[in-house]
Amino acid sequence: MAKTRIKKRTKTRTKKRSQSSARDKKTGSPIRGIPISILVLGETRLERLEVDKAKGLIQSGNWNPPSVLVMKFYFVRDGNHRIMAAKELGQKSVKCRIQQHKPKPNVRDYDQDECAKAIKAGLQGFKGIPIGSKEEKENEYADDDELILDFDPKGPTEQ
Repeated sequence: MAKTRIKKRTKTRTKKRSQSSARDKKTGSPIRGIPISILVLGETRLERLEVDKAKGLIQSGNWNPPSVLVMKFYFVRDGNHRIMAAKELGQKSVKCRIQQHKPKPNVRDYDQDECAKAIKAGLQGFKGIPIGSKEEKENEYADDDELILDFDPKGPTEQ
């Protein structure tokens, strides 16, 4: 009797990279789609020219995902113009580079402060954001800088 070889069939599984396991090539941070409605704006004013440039990049498919810090909210650290452009193009969600928020102990956290200010101003979901010229944005930030320069850590001085 002749022996017949039985070859075991092995299934080769090719694991598809789901959206949740996608990673940024440069930083290794996870990339996930996040609804624009829950993102918190990281700037108080956006420039029309930059939003329009970002629209062109989105339409060409040649854009980097915005950077979002995960705290109590999803705070947009970098990419506010790109997210606004996506919203204006009718997108409901945006792929973002996710970074865990790791504040240093006993150090005031700029990102947390900015996120709290944006929530208080109602800037979650990219609604009601002023979009104007570069000059308007610079003037707004110059006003903030004057407030910082007038600050005296010793407290008010009597005159």
